[in-house]
Amino acid sequence: MYQLTLITMKLLVNNKRCIKMTMKQTINTFFLTSDLALATALNMSFPVEDIDRSNPRKAVFLFRRSVELEAMVDKYFNNEIKVSPQSYFNQLRDLKNRLYSERMY
Repeated sequence: MYQLTLITMKLLVNNKRCIKMTMKQTINTFFLTSDLALATALNMSFPVEDIDRSNPRKAVFLFRRSVELEAMVDKYFNNEIKVSPQSYFNQLRDLKNRLYSERMY
């Protein structure tokens, strides 16, 4: 699990609405990953709620936690997800565009 250095995070969720959450609330509410390949696979079925860029060397993708998302993560690490290579590449390109084009607030 990704270790957060901030005690309180400001998350821009659901059309840029600002929410303050403690680290424990964040981990219980959101699934966090800095793995771009995993984030791309998850983003094919689940929306990225926010991207934490507080560390300039590593972005962290936040997904709203659910049973379905946890099952997809398990399938990813068990190499059980089957996707079209072209769809995956397009999703990767879109996620990278979002990662590098959005401003930090």
